[in-house]
Amino acid sequence: MAQNIAECGTCGETNFCNWYGKDAPKDSYGRIDRDYMDSNPVAYCSEECRDKADAGPTTPEDTVATNQIPTDLSDLIALLNATPANERQQISDRLAAQLGDQERSYKLFDEAETVVRNDEQIEVLRGELGGAIGEALMSIREAEGLIDRLASNGVYDIEYAESVAAADLRHVVAEASRAMRIAQALQSHIER
Repeated sequence: MAQNIAECGTCGETNFCNWYGKDAPKDSYGRIDRDYMDSNPVAYCSEECRDKADAGPTTPEDTVATNQIPTDLSDLIALLNATPANERQQISDRLAAQLGDQERSYKLFDEAETVVRNDEQIEVLRGELGGAIGEALMSIREAEGLIDRLASNGVYDIEYAESVAAADLRHVVAEASRAMRIAQALQSHIER
């Protein structure tokens, strides 16, 4: 049964036919179609295109060069997330050429890049927040240990061992430790 395929899975050629059998789908070269199992049949216009697809892209430029740039904002954002920042200009240039409308492509690319940059900044700030909370908790635990050492039998600073102010200080530091553990748990919950 001949089936007209919309376009080649590699180069985008549209003027060809491919064959899919019922038992074992095969491409026009008699090989079992590896993409059929994903419920997404892909055809190739030539042996070269099939081999290129089997080899896969070797660099991000090949990925961009062999595929059309998505014009859907969420798909463009996903592509930009997967592309190193220094190679994003190529995507912008290809999008402008693909759309043929410089202003529209600029707006679309700018909006997607703004979202990507914001997401990158959020990741950095979340990491810094986690580090700051961890450092604060370690500092508070260190303060608890120092207060305990000052009141221990080995040192026994009477001001820290027996005064009401020292008991209040111990209580405040213990509450700060508890609050920081809660903050760390909440931040961990948000990250999930």
